Amino acid sequence: MRQLMPTLVGLLLVGCAGPEAQDLLAGKTGAFLSMDFYGDTDVVGFHYEVQRVACYEGEYFQPAWLEFNVDLVDGIFPGQVELVEQTLDSSSRHLGADLFVTLETGCYDVIAVPASSFDGDLWTPSYDCSAVKAEAVEVLAEQTTDVTLVSQCVGDPIGALDTLVLLNHPPQFDLEIDEKFNFECEPVNVCATVHDPNDDPIEVDWSKVAFGENVLAINAQDPEIVGFDDGHRIWRACAEIVTDHTASYDIEINVYDLGWKDGNLVRMEEIVAPEESRATLVFPIFTSILDENLCFDHEGQLIYAEGVDPTILYKDCDPTTAEEYYCSGNYSIDSELEQQICWGSYLREDVYYPVCPGEEAPENLSPVSSLKGVDVPSHDHSDFIADKSAAIALGKALFWDLNLGQQGQACASCHFSAGSDSRVKNTVSPGLNDLNVSPVFDTFASGSGGPNYTLALDDFPLHLLSDITDRNSSILRTTGNDVISSMGTFNGTITLSDEIETCNSDLDSMFFVGSANTRRVEPRNAPTTINAIFNFRNFWDGRANNVFNGVDPLGRRTDTTGILKMVDGGSIVDAHVELINSSLASQAVGPVLSNFEMNCGATGIEPDFRRAARRLFQTMPLAGQDVHANDPVLGSLSSGLGLNVTYEEMIEDAFHSKWWDSDTLVGNFTLMENNFSMFFGLSVMAYEATLISDDSPFDRFVEGDYSAMTSDEIKGLGVFLGKGKCASCHHGPEFTGAATDLFKEHEEGGLVERMFMAKTDDITPSALYDNAFYNIGVTPTAEDIGVGAVIGGHPVSFTRQEKDRAGGGNPPDPFETDPDTFEVDSGVPVSSSERDAVDGAFKTSGLRNIALTGPYFHNGGTATLRQVVEFYNRGGDRRSGSSNGFSAGCDNSGLDSNCSNLDPDITTLDLTDDEIDQLVAFMEALTDERVADESGVFSHPSLPIPLGHDGDESTSTASNGDECDDEMIILPAVGSGGRSAEGLDPVPSFEDLLACVDGDSTMVVGCFSDAYEL
Repeated sequence: MRQLMPTLVGLLLVGCAGPEAQDLLAGKTGAFLSMDFYGDTDVVGFHYEVQRVACYEGEYFQPAWLEFNVDLVDGIFPGQVELVEQTLDSSSRHLGADLFVTLETGCYDVIAVPASSFDGDLWTPSYDCSAVKAEAVEVLAEQTTDVTLVSQCVGDPIGALDTLVLLNHPPQFDLEIDEKFNFECEPVNVCATVHDPNDDPIEVDWSKVAFGENVLAINAQDPEIVGFDDGHRIWRACAEIVTDHTASYDIEINVYDLGWKDGNLVRMEEIVAPEESRATLVFPIFTSILDENLCFDHEGQLIYAEGVDPTILYKDCDPTTAEEYYCSGNYSIDSELEQQICWGSYLREDVYYPVCPGEEAPENLSPVSSLKGVDVPSHDHSDFIADKSAAIALGKALFWDLNLGQQGQACASCHFSAGSDSRVKNTVSPGLNDLNVSPVFDTFASGSGGPNYTLALDDFPLHLLSDITDRNSSILRTTGNDVISSMGTFNGTITLSDEIETCNSDLDSMFFVGSANTRRVEPRNAPTTINAIFNFRNFWDGRANNVFNGVDPLGRRTDTTGILKMVDGGSIVDAHVELINSSLASQAVGPVLSNFEMNCGATGIEPDFRRAARRLFQTMPLAGQDVHANDPVLGSLSSGLGLNVTYEEMIEDAFHSKWWDSDTLVGNFTLMENNFSMFFGLSVMAYEATLISDDSPFDRFVEGDYSAMTSDEIKGLGVFLGKGKCASCHHGPEFTGAATDLFKEHEEGGLVERMFMAKTDDITPSALYDNAFYNIGVTPTAEDIGVGAVIGGHPVSFTRQEKDRAGGGNPPDPFETDPDTFEVDSGVPVSSSERDAVDGAFKTSGLRNIALTGPYFHNGGTATLRQVVEFYNRGGDRRSGSSNGFSAGCDNSGLDSNCSNLDPDITTLDLTDDEIDQLVAFMEALTDERVADESGVFSHPSLPIPLGHDGDESTSTASNGDECDDEMIILPAVGSGGRSAEGLDPVPSFEDLLACVDGDSTMVVGCFSDAYEL
């Protein structure tokens, strides 16, 4: 860091020198670069690039490319030509320069990049201030041309760093309001005290943005200088706001800094475009009818209201901000806190609006509100499903049936614990998605890791830093690209008998202990199935398409048909299936044929849904599994062990006959067997659509039960909406932008967006991306490119499909893009060659029941919610700088030509320990007690679950010689009364199970015997 109190000029000057320099510059022109500084940032100097370009189309010129690194110390005086006391010509207003170069006449692009370090010819761009570029600057002989370059610096600086050439900070202000509560036609006086870190002149704009029917007037005064702070002007701007109707109003104040352009004083935004340079705040004014029975003092304290204790204070709805927002109208009292509690908050462009009972939400805002009553996204399956209740019963039976997959694997085997998987043994996968290295198991903190390893709490987080607040601090340990996920089937090959599959063990080159195979572990952590019905796309990478094709997860991205139907006269014809808003059906059919999850077939004969149907039809549904008599869906069909109906009968009850009522063989399979994938996907989706958890303490709180959340949980909600920036991605009643909000975006052309990116060395740090899919820096992008993958011959990413369309291609997914909705360059169409931020991006996960669904992130890299918050608090785990094996100024969230793919909201948060605890407490309040108790719709049959294998990662028993013996637990059957009615403990979390691991990485016998049957 350097602090330069003197002010130097900051313009690019080109032209010829004065008399003393004529001999050096005869016949040539020059480039004159200088700077203006004040205060501290990470900038220690500047990297300049000057490139010859054509002045007009077809011009011939000799190419030229010059680069210079200039330290601030060297920049105080001219670097090559002594012109300190000499202007270049009579039109020049500047006496000093940090760099002078001579140039041939012509046009040049000039790039100036603030640098945070120099090491010889190597340099690192500033993270505080961005690069700036002037294009086609014309250099004329015997003349001096002034070119102003202004670059924007972000954040709240300590001191300031100002340059007319390069650097600018937005203004800052404090707001004073004499009374947020007023009566009709009573004026409210509001004043802003403004200072600009660069001491630029300012402009203040006041406007109404939401609430209420009318603002009579906003009488604004021109800003005036009221003082100085360290030589910088302090401005004050005031406005008188008059309302005329009982309502709530939102007033927006925008403070702009100004700069000179073409001889005129303009908003700095015109100079640094497309970036913004302003400070913005939206604040409420609450207007009431004049009522003698209701009075407030100037602090917002209730003085008197009929029937209400006059000592009650108004609670700040968003205590993390400097501005207090008070409630008006109807309210409820928390007797413990002696405060009024606001019932909800609304999000628009990072501005949070508290809203009280009786008040309507502003338009175009996305509520963080209860899930109660939120409609399941619409889909029409009426041409297929004849009886929805029968389809739900079929789907639940199929989801929990261990005979569905090979080797005792049900869908529920990886989704048995709050819809996810909490197992801690044999759950390590060796980076199977890494683009750069072959998968190898890494060593863990508590042991060797690898197959059949038992995790311990000390193993987490997988990426441990010496300073948990600094993502670039030294790494104490890391497990490389290993992932914590779910175990599935053993490796094997398929043999057939009458089209029925049998798995034969085949030596696995990766998942084994000694000479025997272990169950394989999937390459990503299993997301929860609860509330998944709201997702527009499913799986972490979104490959489970919104359109269900009846066969596989990929929608229109595959040409697979395969679905048949019977038409009049009994003939069988091909049927084209495209069912929108059916992503859960697309997801459901994926694992059944996976050689990691529910089947074998890594080599040889590939698994087939039709053969799975034939094998399954030979057994009774849920054969050998307890089905509780009080199961709200399957209880009436229970025979104690299994059901008293066949799968064929359940399909006939659930689906129209044209999809199954024929014995004609097609490809050696009946119509029902041919269409089993469709029956399976739609019925499992119908069942999973019932798994909605909408009765957490948070839901009850925002519905009006203000005793449902504790003081710390309420404060945590404030952190969540404010300083923690969580609601930027985890908004809406599902706490994810990838859910119902995305269905609306689909209708409005918003599935693809263009946004500003995290700061890189790019001149224009913007990129296209898939809405609600973000790279947050969990792991280096090359370890798993997420939605950036190509599957079925087409990109999974909507962004890359849209770029393909822009280049004349014909992408398969049915969506439109509206450039008018873009945050950056609104209205500018997508170009096939423009930058995207797709690689390494994953779907924003929902946060409901999050306390029960660890481990967290797509790689399962953290074990506790506190570790998750610590991750976000330090701005993720991406590494920066050339010392870490990638280009200077880049980070490991980038890939290929992209220096960074990091979402711009992933920045350091500076949360205190108390704020972290409060945020964790709030997220715990998102747990629906019915999920923890497995009551009501969350009840289920019994299920044997492999907990790992006998022994450990070094030795294991293999009774059949080929496969390690499973250690099993039994998930007991529960009815609608839940676990508590059966005398069972609630569902244990991943953290609970880690606590069952002792010092030598073995499970403590009986540690969770009250939750499972051992």
